[in-house]
Amino acid sequence: MHTNSDSEQPDLSPKQSAWLLGTVGPVEIVEDLSWDTTTSRVWHLRDSHGVDLILKVAGPPMEKHIAREIRAHETAARELSGTGDAQQLVASDAGLGVLVLTYLRGRLVEGTDFEFDAVIHFQAGQLLGRLHRQDSQVAPHQAAPAQAAQSQAAPAHCREEPAAALSPIATKEMSFLERVEHFDASSRSILSKKLNPLAMRSDSATGSNSATRSDSAARSDSATQNNYDNNYERNLITRTRRWLDGKHNIPSDQVAHINVTLDAFTPGPIRIVPTHGDWHPRNWLVNDSGATPHVMAIDFGRFDWRSAQSDLLRLQLGQWNGRPDPEEAFLRGYGEDPRTNSWPLELVYQAVANTCWAHMMVDIEFEQQGLREITRVLETAAE
Repeated sequence: MHTNSDSEQPDLSPKQSAWLLGTVGPVEIVEDLSWDTTTSRVWHLRDSHGVDLILKVAGPPMEKHIAREIRAHETAARELSGTGDAQQLVASDAGLGVLVLTYLRGRLVEGTDFEFDAVIHFQAGQLLGRLHRQDSQVAPHQAAPAQAAQSQAAPAHCREEPAAALSPIATKEMSFLERVEHFDASSRSILSKKLNPLAMRSDSATGSNSATRSDSAARSDSATQNNYDNNYERNLITRTRRWLDGKHNIPSDQVAHINVTLDAFTPGPIRIVPTHGDWHPRNWLVNDSGATPHVMAIDFGRFDWRSAQSDLLRLQLGQWNGRPDPEEAFLRGYGEDPRTNSWPLELVYQAVANTCWAHMMVDIEFEQQGLREITRVLETAAE
């Protein structure tokens, strides 16, 4: 990630520069926060009044991410931004691929001592639960962006997990990858039921209020807390096969194994909710200046209506692998375990997508990580 910039102004097109000047006025760069692996750019800016802002500019082929983030901040993300737990939307233009957000004081959780901390994961679970449990696209009232930019104190609802821990959540199925590296009795007592990947079928698909919409934007308009998508699991299978049909370095025997698993799965309807799409410590900020660390969410560029369990995928393949404490704390914060019997299907898709995307981006380190993820998923499924 870039951490500074030699330029005093963001590198924008003439139209984008004119838009920024007309929208927020003169600005200066405080820090370049862009990642090296993407063509999109992110800057920490300061305007002429000393107000700190975040500017995001989409580079090809990431324009859809800006559009998704705008949609998120206009709708579901306001549940979090209204309480200081996410950035607020200041201005945007999807056509120009630009987005201005309020600035949150804090540091990325990833790479710090907080990355595996149970208190941090407890709060992250609380935030995700609030995002998922919204039953309407009607945005709640929130303070003006200027007010939010001035307030940096942890909100009153930000609490440490009680010293007397809540009772462990009775899960319907066991943590899928944790068993690979962690077999102690405590983890088995909480995550007690082994999945059969050849009989995968969502056990939450029992309602009659199902809705099938192929276009994700149209689906977002009609989705409610009781909305079920008949094609969601079927589309996961199609997208997994599409990745496997492209260029990658996944061994042929593993490709065959994955295809057998996909063939054996009978897709059914599953409830969909507003999801972040990339929920893990790289998109959590923590402000630890007070007595209690305050966790906040950033980067809604993969926002969409999906299964609730899909927002746990990156955590399961990453920070929770072999570490029961943050997982258990997260689920207590969330309030339940949203994983269903189609969880292995989601894991297979995520591992394959990570690996193939990294190969396409020539990100060797991430590709090797993805290959290890595929191996763990398949080995665990075979048990």
